[in-house]
Amino acid sequence: MKSFNQIDIEFYSNLSTTEKTIVESKVQDIAKKSITGTNIAHNIELIHVLSSSYGYKPELLLVHLDKILSGFIPLSILHDKAISLPHFSYGGFCGTFHLNQSHMKKIIESLSMQYSRGFMIRDFKPYSEHIFNEKVAYHLKLEKTSDNQFSTFNKKLRSQVRKAIKNDITIVSGNLEDFYTVYTENMHYKHGSPQLSREFFNNLIQLYSSGETKIFIAKINEKVIGSSLMVGFHDFIEVCWADTSTRYNHLSTNMLLYWKMISYAVENEYRIFSFGRANRDSGSQRFKKQWGASEIPLVWSSNKPLDLSHSKLKFLSKFWRLTPSFLTNSLSKLITKYIY
Repeated sequence: MKSFNQIDIEFYSNLSTTEKTIVESKVQDIAKKSITGTNIAHNIELIHVLSSSYGYKPELLLVHLDKILSGFIPLSILHDKAISLPHFSYGGFCGTFHLNQSHMKKIIESLSMQYSRGFMIRDFKPYSEHIFNEKVAYHLKLEKTSDNQFSTFNKKLRSQVRKAIKNDITIVSGNLEDFYTVYTENMHYKHGSPQLSREFFNNLIQLYSSGETKIFIAKINEKVIGSSLMVGFHDFIEVCWADTSTRYNHLSTNMLLYWKMISYAVENEYRIFSFGRANRDSGSQRFKKQWGASEIPLVWSSNKPLDLSHSKLKFLSKFWRLTPSFLTNSLSKLITKYIY
């Protein structure tokens, strides 16, 4: 493979309107041809979703090799800080060549010069000396058919899926209203955390047109007891948000919900199903791992030391659970703009 030593960096925000249109088309083409891996963050429509929802400035760090645009990093800018990408597990470089240490150094230098408050890059490799690596993702390589996929699961897991079916749990396609009702209730009372705005999810569904969004809901006796929202791009699809009512956990609701999502991914010819991220040594990690997915370490790089520990947020979570819904609903959008 040819070794490249020199790259040139350009920023999308410095281009004219006409130049931006041309670059966006080229970047989408790079995502199709990428040899570095393509995930949902590399659909550049996502930076416009985040801009419309939270006012982040949409940005792309454009990487040229031999004067040819050959890679990019999607970015959202908040108060002169570059983030790739807020509210998602990934961002990072997508290109038709692999970065070396010299390339990464130049990318960091360019970001630091362009944005005075620095950067955070979410990827699978380090870009700087300051990293946070306490989270992992789980990616499941998909089989050609649902039957083949189901047969790869162990006996206990298959039994849990069948248990939910016997308990009359049904999984069907849903809409934003169905999803958001379950999502907000669980974020408030179960997780003690501010929820992303309805506007964000609506924009995601409406504007993420080069990829796919898909909502599933879990029901029993016509009562909605769970929901999920998947986001897909090219051959990669991820469960970005999913939750079920704890009152119905004994019915194995979650197991059937995830199996239906996996089956959908197989039937629609995705190659990788991502369970999303989890904290190391957590219940969420153990749940995702049992499906036979590969553990993918997440590396978040910054220009300064990162402290993203959830231990400091335990008191705030307790306080949030006790706060009335009418207050949490109005405060959430403001808070989640800055907690990403």
